[in-house]
This record gives sequence, C-alpha cells and structure tokens, in this order.
Amino acid sequence: MGSIALSFQGTDKIIIEAVEAKAGPEMEAAVITELDVQDTLTVSWIVENELHGQVLAQRSGKLAGSIRAIPATKSGDSIVGQVEGAGGPAWYGALFENGGTGPFEIRPVAAKALRFEVGGEIVFAKVVHHPGIPSKPFMAPALEARTPEILAGLEEAIGGVLAK
Repeated sequence: MGSIALSFQGTDKIIIEAVEAKAGPEMEAAVITELDVQDTLTVSWIVENELHGQVLAQRSGKLAGSIRAIPATKSGDSIVGQVEGAGGPAWYGALFENGGTGPFEIRPVAAKALRFEVGGEIVFAKVVHHPGIPSKPFMAPALEARTPEILAGLEEAIGGVLAK
C-alpha cells in the first residue's frame, strides 16, 4: 500500500505567523472602518428601501430620522457594529419590528370623550376598540438583504490587509 507525504517545509508556520502579525492593530482597524462604512450604508438602505412606503408609509419622518449607525467597537475577541432605530419619539417603530400588538382599547384620560376625524366628519367616542398594530419588520429584512454586500466589504478589507 502506498502513501503520500505532503510537506510545506515550515511555510505553514510562516503563513500563520504572518497572518497573526497582520491580524493585530492593522486588521482590527480595517475591520472597524469597514463595519462603520457598512453600517452607514445599511442606515441608508433602511430609510430608502423600507421606510418610504415599501414596508411602512412615512408620515412624520421620525422613524426614518431615528435610524442610525453606532460606531463599531472591539469587545473581547469580537468587533461589533450596530444599526439602531425606533428610539425616543419614534418608539412605535419597535412595535412594527418586533411583532406589533393585539387588539386594545383607547379611552380618554383628561376628558369625558375622545374626539377625532373619520372621513371628514368629527366623531366623539368614550372608547375606541383598536384592532392592533400588525407586524411589519423593517430592520431585520434590511440586514438580510445587505448581508452579501456586508460580507463582501469585510472580505475586501481583510484581503487588503493580508495582501500588504
């Protein structure tokens, strides 16, 4: 029975040492920079492709204005980039993203009745039975759609460092 022997004559160790040497601060900086770029592009994607009528109809612009990239940071052995939204006055975005709500009632707090307009007519009611807010995620689908571009950008950034 024959056998095959393969030897890199130590080059495997040289390659590993070279990658580990470049995986230090230069690699970390390249990944952080690229994550920041990709996060910014994801913010634009969400606003342009999810919040201008495609998933949710824009009314005030508060939700679109709440979408922002958080600068990437190193935490232990991980580098983390984030995009967040639906904070502050746009809190309602979390209802759409995370599953909406079931039916609920709206009752007056500081008056005897609610006053609102329906079809051009003023309506008064002591209680309104709201059917609930449907789930209409806008951030998770954006991440799913952008994942190939994010990975390609990171691969290019890492490849650029390793090519030096």
